[in-house]
Amino acid sequence: MCAGAGWSRAAKADAPAEVMEITTTTLNELQWRILEAIKREFAPEELGPNLWEDRARQAGVPLPTFYEIAEDFNRRKIIGRFSTFLEHVKPHRDGERVTRFNALFHWAVAAGP
Repeated sequence: MCAGAGWSRAAKADAPAEVMEITTTTLNELQWRILEAIKREFAPEELGPNLWEDRARQAGVPLPTFYEIAEDFNRRKIIGRFSTFLEHVKPHRDGERVTRFNALFHWAVAAGP
């Protein structure tokens, strides 16, 4: 979410996201490489201008090809929702760290330019 687009970190849509039908799709080897590059978590040092250039290089494709396939993923609704799994770990009396609470959050990206 972007504060400059009218969103804050705690913003919530007025209505729930539209439910998407789950379907199976087939990807070729190149598409898999690009999907893996897109979905891999970013390290803090990767964040900045032109962040997809390095991912395209890692996938072994020119940046325009990377963008073209990513746009195709978007059209086919392969990518569009995100989820985060939060885990609260707490030390037990004996010092062992145990998971106490789990939560899975899903959200959709707001449409925009």
